[in-house]
Amino acid sequence: MSDDRLKLGVMVHLHGDPEGAIRKVADLGLPSCQLGWPPNLSVAEGLEVKRIADDHGVEITTLWAALPGIAVWDFIEGPITIGLVPEEYEGQAAYIYDFSPRPILTHDWNGKRVGDLYVLSVTVENHGAAPADGCTVSAGFDAGNDSMWYAAQSEPFTLQPREVTDVELVLTIPTYNHTRLSLIHISEPTRPY
Repeated sequence: MSDDRLKLGVMVHLHGDPEGAIRKVADLGLPSCQLGWPPNLSVAEGLEVKRIADDHGVEITTLWAALPGIAVWDFIEGPITIGLVPEEYEGQAAYIYDFSPRPILTHDWNGKRVGDLYVLSVTVENHGAAPADGCTVSAGFDAGNDSMWYAAQSEPFTLQPREVTDVELVLTIPTYNHTRLSLIHISEPTRPY
């Protein structure tokens, strides 16, 4: 049976000594921390902090970053600087963004001519947080007027989050027409989000 309880952790700031800050968390026997992230920390420095945390068995569960500008930490001036609604915006409608998990598909491709055929290799990756079900890859040669010569379509496939697949399509090259490879299309059936 899994333990669904939240892990106890602390807020820790690096203050120029990532090793010391993370070691304090480990010395307290805590499994996790929320990390105060300096705004000028480079990616390389961030990866080093991650390595230090891993070495000490501490999971960084949240990054908290203070942005440049004025931030007053009290209930008099604070509401206009740190995220509470200023008076001039009270009562106005706010747009609520849908944060439901979705697939985010990207692709890369290359191709080569083999005799009268064009072999198209397409790598598709799901960067999203939801599966992409029933995807297909389609390609063909532009025939004008929204038509294609020698179009081909892959078999449907499913990509889980952070999953990659390779698809190969073999197209016959039209020898009697001036054309171009016009479409590499990744499709996914409509999903109710």
